[in-house]
Amino acid sequence: MTWFAALGVAQGQEAAERIQDSLQSLSPAPEATVSVEIDESRGVWEAGGYFRQPPDRIGLALLASVYGIDDFSVYEISEHDWVQEVSRNLPPVRAGRFLVYGSHCEINAGPAELPILIDASLAFGTGHHASTQLCLELMSQLFESGARISRCADIGCGTGILSIAAALLWRCRVECCDSDPTAVTVAELNISANHVAEYINAHAVSGAPSALFPVGTYDLVVANILSEPLIQGALELTSLLGTHGQVILSGITAEQADEVLATYRTCGLRQVRQQQQGHWVALHLSQDRSGTAGRSSTKS
Repeated sequence: MTWFAALGVAQGQEAAERIQDSLQSLSPAPEATVSVEIDESRGVWEAGGYFRQPPDRIGLALLASVYGIDDFSVYEISEHDWVQEVSRNLPPVRAGRFLVYGSHCEINAGPAELPILIDASLAFGTGHHASTQLCLELMSQLFESGARISRCADIGCGTGILSIAAALLWRCRVECCDSDPTAVTVAELNISANHVAEYINAHAVSGAPSALFPVGTYDLVVANILSEPLIQGALELTSLLGTHGQVILSGITAEQADEVLATYRTCGLRQVRQQQQGHWVALHLSQDRSGTAGRSSTKS
């Protein structure tokens, strides 16, 4: 399989990070984005994205024009080279209580931080995409609210990062699944590398998760996929919830958030929190109708 890299050169860290965030709004969206200093003496940074499909050249040209940089360089890279290149360039990411890092990184985790080792792979979820970061932040906030989670389901687990996060926070039982067998293999490797294999079972699924997972038994369901499957699978996902069950949904653009929220409200859920980072939104919903009205926050 061929991957595609789109890389641009910016002056200064702030500009590079803005470009990195803006790349996530393209369609198709990049699987990973990076911003890396390439010339410390002159303050030159490189910002770019890595795509499974050819990137939108017009969209890239518009971004270059908006930020006043030269056109992005776009080139093809092999599957093996993609993993090596992304692994070399991805910096650690802090999201909520978590510090997500690759084995190439030197880290200095704070006393309250939970490190998660995730190397770039052929599965989605290095922690660098806004949709993943938003999930980690909402899970952290749920933990800090005092929620007790004993069973969690992770639908569309990718690298297994959210399953690992749940296990680290609550030491709970986690069932995770993905339709891509490669992702499941990667998830199992990451689960083992983070020493939480005793808590998590990973499954390859070709149909509905409820055919594999027991319905009505999960305290938390997380799904970082896309808005269309979230909408189509709303009844399926909510059927997994036990009494007072919580749902965290991501992979949703700002324009799609109202439709996703309305769909899950018809399934009996209420919004607890809506959080936004750049172009992306994540929702925390609850089957418990008691409590205060939902809150929202935005991070540019």
